[in-house]
Amino acid sequence: MVSIRWVDAEARGGPGWEDPEDMIEFALKPLMVVHSVGLLIHSCDQYVALTDSRGPDQIGGVQKIPRAWINSMDLMAPSNETLPSSLPLESVRTG
Repeated sequence: MVSIRWVDAEARGGPGWEDPEDMIEFALKPLMVVHSVGLLIHSCDQYVALTDSRGPDQIGGVQKIPRAWINSMDLMAPSNETLPSSLPLESVRTG
């Protein structure tokens, strides 16, 4: 698994005319930083590809992130601590 922080491309406007002040305000706004976590299924010089799910014979949707857009990428590994097999009943709320 990997944890990736990256900036996303943005666009605003359409085929019609736009208000110049709105467009300049949009142009000056910093790019949004996105945080994605998933299973790394491919990595090359151009991009990395993640999926959120993998079964024995199937795979979930794939997201490709250009390397030039990536601020940081951390490999995630299981810790030595074991998780409980279930939550204690007193921590479960019923509604």
